[in-house]
Amino acid sequence: MGLLANSLFGLTWADPVVALVIAAVAVKEGRDAWRGDGCCGC
Repeated sequence: MGLLANSLFGLTWADPVVALVIAAVAVKEGRDAWRGDGCCGC
């Protein structure tokens, strides 16, 4: 999404912002996995 916004609208800041959002989601998912919180409820 960030690359698309950058190429279509010239928003050079969009790619790093999207990368930070993805990193935040990855940290949350990793923390949940570390605690044993599964997505299937097993």
